[in-house]
Amino acid sequence: MITIGIPHTGMFTAKNWQHLINQLIPESKTITISEKMIEPLPELDFIIFDGGADVSPHLYNETPHITTLSNAQRDKVEWKIGQLYMNNPKTKFIGICRGHQFLNVLMGGTLYQDLRSIGLGHKSFHQTIQTKKSKLSKYIQDSSILTNSYHHQAVKTLGNNLTISLKEANTNITEGLESTEGDKIRSVQCHPEFVEFQHALNLLQYLFRLNE
Repeated sequence: MITIGIPHTGMFTAKNWQHLINQLIPESKTITISEKMIEPLPELDFIIFDGGADVSPHLYNETPHITTLSNAQRDKVEWKIGQLYMNNPKTKFIGICRGHQFLNVLMGGTLYQDLRSIGLGHKSFHQTIQTKKSKLSKYIQDSSILTNSYHHQAVKTLGNNLTISLKEANTNITEGLESTEGDKIRSVQCHPEFVEFQHALNLLQYLFRLNE
């Protein structure tokens, strides 16, 4: 049985995620987790950090841009959860949209607070390019794939022990991350859970480390 933790602050509830995950991993269960957990912590195979408000710039020592709208309570909760499970070798992190950016910050990275203000905005649906030697290549053979993205922020400087798996084709904006050592983190800027593009299910399989 695969157990997946969903922070109670997430965009989707554990029930919502369970419906989707059942299609990928029939033998699985989702549970709601919070920053109030104490030892012994629940045994989790994955934690999903999903979409939502901007990550607070205070977490990477910057002043908020006029367009940045963060949720301090969510940042506090998910930061604590990330810290609780950071050194747990069994638990792997999945990041989607905000969660992709959050995990980069959790690992010491920074963000562009508004892509349009620096001339790097893009359409909601756009081409992304796989980088060489990414674990993603086991799931998608095409070097360039169409993805969706609805966020105005993006990864700026990489966090520790992270490498780029996907880039936006025209701007080179980072749209996918994975761990350089081990397999703690896999994240994407897009929303494969919406199943709006051809390779969405392949990306979900990649995030959940299926068939490896």
